[in-house]
Amino acid sequence: MHVLKYFIGSWVAVGLLVSCESNEQSYLTMKDASVYFDTDQSRFVPSVSEDNKVLKVPVILAGIPGTFPVEVTVEVDTTGIENPAKEGVDFSIKKKVITFEEGYGTKYVEVHTIDNTVKNPVKQFNLKIVKTSIRLNSNTENNITVSILDNEHPLQYLFGTYRAAGLDVFENKVDRFNMVMSADPEDDSMVLIEGFPAAPLMRAKLRVDMDTKQCWIVGGQVVEENDPVYGLVMLCRCFRKDDGYLGYDYSDVPGIVEENGTKYTFSNWVGAVIISEGPNQGAAFFTYKDFTLEKAK
Repeated sequence: MHVLKYFIGSWVAVGLLVSCESNEQSYLTMKDASVYFDTDQSRFVPSVSEDNKVLKVPVILAGIPGTFPVEVTVEVDTTGIENPAKEGVDFSIKKKVITFEEGYGTKYVEVHTIDNTVKNPVKQFNLKIVKTSIRLNSNTENNITVSILDNEHPLQYLFGTYRAAGLDVFENKVDRFNMVMSADPEDDSMVLIEGFPAAPLMRAKLRVDMDTKQCWIVGGQVVEENDPVYGLVMLCRCFRKDDGYLGYDYSDVPGIVEENGTKYTFSNWVGAVIISEGPNQGAAFFTYKDFTLEKAK
């Protein structure tokens, strides 16, 4: 669910929410135990190249040390995925039943990718926790989407996980998050980046010219086409107008490519704006100043 906080052409005061913590000590018992995928992208990004790589997807059991073994079963599901990866064709998982011998800790589902010679866009599949040997609490992180990145694209050496950072114009603080760069199946001079916190499923087009070391985030891209609250949201170039208010247009956002394609810097502001008719029209979805991408080591 998206939360709208800011409007173009107006200033909004942000109140502070103060909460008090209880001093009561809590104890973990077996009835509190749960199992889930680690979906914190500051620690793990679920993407892997197709060229015979191995992705270790972490599964966490919050249980009681030294109790008894717990078995967790996972399955592959591609329901609702636009370009699904096929098990046995694009990847394999040799072990879908994981045993936590000590009753707690972190284990891994190993996804082995299978290389091919066909140029494809990003393929994806879902891993789901479907069964446990003892009753555990349900958890919202019982599903994770894995992306398999193509290696036939001429810019494939740029693909992978990037550390993104940008000054949130409204919060006046630097946001840091992970993004994934992958192939654009329609244009070999383009790549796709995804992972903006406000629109995590958006794949934004990034045009790259390695000869001139320049790049452009393509303006006018649809971020959210049928958002249930906001309708249509477009990627744009933002700027501060002479009157101090925030303006925008749909021109490309220029940047420079550094360190052989492992770093991208955008001095213009990158943002997204709601353009559908209605009371929210002209509101900013997100806006970052001095936006950078740097490839993770």
